[in-house]
Amino acid sequence: MSVTRSELREKIMTILYQYEMYKRTQYDYKIEDVIKEMIIILIRIKSCALPFYVFNICIYFILRAGGDTLSTMIMDSGALWLGSVLVSTVLSVFFDIPFVLLYITVEFCDVLKLFVAVYFYKLGKWAKNMTIESGV
Repeated sequence: MSVTRSELREKIMTILYQYEMYKRTQYDYKIEDVIKEMIIILIRIKSCALPFYVFNICIYFILRAGGDTLSTMIMDSGALWLGSVLVSTVLSVFFDIPFVLLYITVEFCDVLKLFVAVYFYKLGKWAKNMTIESGV
């Protein structure tokens, strides 16, 4: 696979722009080291939870493409309000836990959503044969 001169130039310009933005944020914004460390921790947690999120999204769109809107609504809205919002509210109001632990708990609520998504997927109600002619 060969890369044209314009594509190579565009890639180089993109890398230079990103590097320039990185340098600029180091000196323009006065961010304390504690905040930088917290951001790094949160990004690492998010990256660990990302595979569960991606798998849920894949099943969500499979169900939605098959026409099963009730299951997708339960997966999306139900998991949000009965999962993440409820858990984060209860943990933050009634328990004195560190922010990082709260963030981990809320991010990994997608694991519970994964079981619901796989259940709806295995039911097979979403699979509808769209090729059958209905006497038209």
